[in-house]
Amino acid sequence: PTPDAVAVGETATVNVLVKGRGQVLSGVNVTLKGAGIELNATTGTNGIATFSFLPGSTGYIDILIENRSTGTKIEVTSHFLQIDVPPSVQEGTFTVTVKDENGKPVADAQVKFTGTGETKTTDASGKVSFEISVSGTMPYVTYKLIATKPGYKSDEESITIMNKFNLYISAPSKANSGQKITVKVTSDAGQVYGVTITLKKGNEVIETKTLTGPEGVSLTLPQVNKETTFTIVAEKDGYETATYEITVTAGGIPGFELVTLIAAIGVAFVLLRRRHQ
Repeated sequence: PTPDAVAVGETATVNVLVKGRGQVLSGVNVTLKGAGIELNATTGTNGIATFSFLPGSTGYIDILIENRSTGTKIEVTSHFLQIDVPPSVQEGTFTVTVKDENGKPVADAQVKFTGTGETKTTDASGKVSFEISVSGTMPYVTYKLIATKPGYKSDEESITIMNKFNLYISAPSKANSGQKITVKVTSDAGQVYGVTITLKKGNEVIETKTLTGPEGVSLTLPQVNKETTFTIVAEKDGYETATYEITVTAGGIPGFELVTLIAAIGVAFVLLRRRHQ
């Protein structure tokens, strides 16, 4: 029989293959009897008799051929599966654990995920992983997980996949040393607030502010003596972190032009005085 074990209280489908001298036998009467079940079916041209039934109690179901015992049985168990998974996860890869009625991991259980249509088999630790993404601007999508294994009552759980939106930084790509700049952030879903914006030089944090409105935040670029690249980082829980590079050029020396002008006037005055002498 396939399978040779079923769970009490859950409808089961069992195929019984009958052979004689290595050949499949058609037109043979097959009986299932036991655990509250007594059913008859006839094998087809493929030698298989198919039964669908709801076991009412645990125990064993005998398989009879032409009303004669074969010694082959189908076990009816009280085992059941439990899917262990968070009610919601971020899009990407998530892991499902299948356990039995005692909380022990179940290997070789089949887990179907309706989000991708895939069915995967649990490993020795009862685990299996799926990968899924949420398209467009939908905030979330809910799917089903269904775990099955012969001899165990199946389990079904819902899981919500949360969309992880991208953040986009709007700021000048070049600016002068000491200049104030405005930084704005949007997302795939449009305006977004509560974003932490950080100005960094390598791993050094220069300034951090929180975006609270559409006007953005103002950051003051530090003084540099040569062209330097800084990074603007935008972060918010549930969103992909965004980075943006800005090149800061060195500012002029304060008053340098005035000093140069005074020096030039002084030289001219000295030359003019010598000429008069």
